[in-house]
Amino acid sequence: MGGGTLAALVCFTGIDSAKALDFNFSFDDTFGNTSGTVEGTIQGLNDNSTGAASAVLITSFPVGGSFDIGNNAVLWDTVAANLFTVTNGAITAASFEASATGSDDIFCLSPSTGNFCPNSFNALTLDNSSTFVRNDDGFGGATYSAATPVPFETEPTLGILLAAGLFGSRHLYRRHRARKVLLDK
Repeated sequence: MGGGTLAALVCFTGIDSAKALDFNFSFDDTFGNTSGTVEGTIQGLNDNSTGAASAVLITSFPVGGSFDIGNNAVLWDTVAANLFTVTNGAITAASFEASATGSDDIFCLSPSTGNFCPNSFNALTLDNSSTFVRNDDGFGGATYSAATPVPFETEPTLGILLAAGLFGSRHLYRRHRARKVLLDK
């Protein structure tokens, strides 16, 4: 192993990977007309920042409703809010509101504007309000968990130990080869 490769290992071992994070969410009905749980996945968030999700997928909801426009609420006609705060690999704040024009599909997670869900925090309305799941318990009324692991992080000391180990094994290999050459003579 050349000196350049060894130097690269030492330099790059301590670098953190910047990878978008995905989170699962769920909330139970506490106020609507349909008992059950709404579940989904929030995709494309960055750790230690506030930003918009690239997708908010509703993957499960109580029987009795269907989507008129699709289950990715980011693609619905009107998205009034799309902000999530991620701190140390966990969602610590959420504000999402979406509505589909021409239907009663409305979805909210702890909205800040209250355009579509003015009196509730977590809600899903489908099929002309025949399926209405609502939870008014604020941000804490929904649960969020990491769907993707927090990006791989290493301790810089590990890189130094790895380099020392590689250097030491190279040194032992050279001594072994030199000894073998002497024995073969």
